[in-house]
Amino acid sequence: PDGELLAAGGEDGTVRLWEVASGRPRGAPLTGHGNTVSGVAFSPDGQLLATSSWDTTVRLWDVATGRQRGDPLAGHAAEVSGVAFSPDGQLLATSSWDTTVRLWDVATGRQRGDPLTGHAGAVSAVAFGAGTSLLATASEDATVRLWDVVTGRPLGPPLRGHTNTVSAVAFQEDGKRLASVGMDRTVRLWEVAETTSISRPLIGHEDEVYTAAFDRNGRLLATGGRDQTVRLWDVATGRQQGPPLTGHVGAVHAVAFSPDGRLLAGGGGDARVQLWDVGTGQQHGPALMGHSAEVSGLAFSPNGQLLATSSRDRTVRLWDVIRGQQHGVPLTGHQSAVYAVAFSPDGRLLATAGRDRTVRLWDVATGKVVRDPLRGHDGTVFAVAFSPDGRLLAGGGGDATVRLWDVGTGEQRGTPLTGHTSAVLGVTFSGDGRVLATASGDRTVRLWDATTGRRLGPPLAGHTDNVYEVTFTSDGRQMATASSDSTARLWDPYFSSWVSVGCHLVNRNLSRAEWDRLVPGLEYVRTCPDLPAGPEAPADAPAARYAK
Repeated sequence: PDGELLAAGGEDGTVRLWEVASGRPRGAPLTGHGNTVSGVAFSPDGQLLATSSWDTTVRLWDVATGRQRGDPLAGHAAEVSGVAFSPDGQLLATSSWDTTVRLWDVATGRQRGDPLTGHAGAVSAVAFGAGTSLLATASEDATVRLWDVVTGRPLGPPLRGHTNTVSAVAFQEDGKRLASVGMDRTVRLWEVAETTSISRPLIGHEDEVYTAAFDRNGRLLATGGRDQTVRLWDVATGRQQGPPLTGHVGAVHAVAFSPDGRLLAGGGGDARVQLWDVGTGQQHGPALMGHSAEVSGLAFSPNGQLLATSSRDRTVRLWDVIRGQQHGVPLTGHQSAVYAVAFSPDGRLLATAGRDRTVRLWDVATGKVVRDPLRGHDGTVFAVAFSPDGRLLAGGGGDATVRLWDVGTGEQRGTPLTGHTSAVLGVTFSGDGRVLATASGDRTVRLWDATTGRRLGPPLAGHTDNVYEVTFTSDGRQMATASSDSTARLWDPYFSSWVSVGCHLVNRNLSRAEWDRLVPGLEYVRTCPDLPAGPEAPADAPAARYAK
């Protein structure tokens, strides 16, 4: 660390030390490894040297005496490719061709926690950030990963861009940037704050993206847009899966997976509904024809037997999915375009919303309206959603408000939720019913406490144009949005990446004032679990949860 010594490991299994000023060797070679020495690293105080080898072990050496310190660190199942000390010198990280990273307690030589797993190929290098809890890894799988050493969990998705093995990683001294070197002959620079952002864009559509839907497992996301295509995305990697699904000759305004995940439905500006086999990407039967104008919304019944569609032709239609035929007569009553449709969790009720500023409830079995229209919005109602228990119904309107109704009584619950500055175009509940998410023409997404109506934190920003739709995975851990900026985005709605990187970048907990400014409405937590709460914050404030 003081620049006086240089250490090098060779194919002969030895490590040699040289005095930089004179170029002379310092002492005898360090011997013990039984194969190529693949990595060397000095401890921050310069007293120890760690070496990794293809013999699957790591060794610690006393720099002053040249003697090995303790037994070799063993545990990797294949060649060890790299080694790095934490900034405080207490931890040692090792990477291996066995696709794992291991953490070791320098004082005891014992492994700390379970191996870090996630790479799909050999891990070629490791590097610690400015703090002691941020670790970067490079891999043969052409990705870089960031890890929280405290929890052993990855921070955000893999960093992609290289087209071949990533052979080295290094942090800028202040930890704000990360450099990676690849066998594709490129060096890439990453902004740490951005790579651990709470959202990531999915880029592929050639025009506005109007709709998004997760499958039941949250592994696939379907999106549709003005480019007349539906696209499937692997949620884990953010990569498009297969070619675009085609068939519509107009914009795709709505998509929905069947409950079993086998079928995908799309409604378009061509007044048709297309069904695709998710496994093959092929169209499933002929298009469903009947509407005379744009199909603006659709939803499968909970048992998957019925598909409901809404249209600008002022009607709602039910379709028998198995037969591919219309079920019963069109549901009429709205005085203008119908934009949204949603089944209750038990499948008995259907909610519809439209330009006539009303929400209507229908008995699915009889096709009759259950009660008088639900009113309150001062503009078009663009979106509607049932809570998971079926007791609440949420509507998003052109008046920039969200309204909640009691499904049993039809009465409005509480006061309108305000905060958006433009039309609310999408609404959805989390799987546990505790959180309501809304999307708006003001380019933001907001989270609300569904019980109290309180805003949860600041608006989620990232899109650069209207946000048309928002949807949760069934477990509530991820959220997707569709926007007219030609992208869909995947979000970490509970800020787990955000709070973690907050600690890594500033190495302290936020003050109460900083917290209230950055995330108003959320309970104060310590983003650095091992450090005291910030000024004016409760001394007994809980540590942040890094996963829901």
